[in-house]
Amino acid sequence: MRQADGSTPESRAAIHASVLSKPCRTVDPSTSAQRKGRPKIRELIDSFGVLHHFVGCSGWRSDFKQGHRRSPVPPDIDVTLLRKCLEHVRLRDGNSRDTPACGMIIMSRIGKKKEVCPFVHIVDGEQVTAVMVPLECKTRMTIYVPKDKTIKKALIVFPGDIAHTHPVPLLRKATQDVKLMFSKVVQQHGVLGATVSKIEASAIAKHEFGGKTPAAFHPALANNRLKHDLIKAEKAKAFPVGLGLTGTSY
Repeated sequence: MRQADGSTPESRAAIHASVLSKPCRTVDPSTSAQRKGRPKIRELIDSFGVLHHFVGCSGWRSDFKQGHRRSPVPPDIDVTLLRKCLEHVRLRDGNSRDTPACGMIIMSRIGKKKEVCPFVHIVDGEQVTAVMVPLECKTRMTIYVPKDKTIKKALIVFPGDIAHTHPVPLLRKATQDVKLMFSKVVQQHGVLGATVSKIEASAIAKHEFGGKTPAAFHPALANNRLKHDLIKAEKAKAFPVGLGLTGTSY
């Protein structure tokens, strides 16, 4: 389904509307309260008499102009369809422009944190919010691990007669080898002042990951929390008593 995102005027308009769906957070000086205005299509005629469209804030007033959202409508976005998306009106009659079936899956441990699908869906010509549905996978597996803890391998055996009832998720769990590789990059870069952004932008990272970004090298390295924890662990090794006053005399 992700390959079909943005492939039709309806899909492009729905995605653009989804990006702009958050309310405007500007503060009304007369009440000192956030207005929480909604995105709204507005028109502007320039000095040459050409009509332009942009997405403004529904809370804009002649006596309250400053700080509101203002986003131009890209040329590949149909203004009429975008207006329908923002006003929650049916985009087309029929289902000829509906989005394909979605293969979005999440782990059960974070199911309660994401009760709706983050992607845009068009069903029967109307943009809808898709609710995540819990499904039970009846397949089972047995994992054997070696007694020797220095061997970082495991043997996984499936019964073979019960298939998974869901698509295979991305390999987002970091393996020991991936963690060691990122930690090695941190060590070569130097831990002092190291941050996730500095490590990723370094020439060392580009070399070690074959010219790819860490996330492109392995999906697990798209997790900034994981990378932050690995950097923190290397700092703890280099400076066991911290970087404060105590650390200077260690």
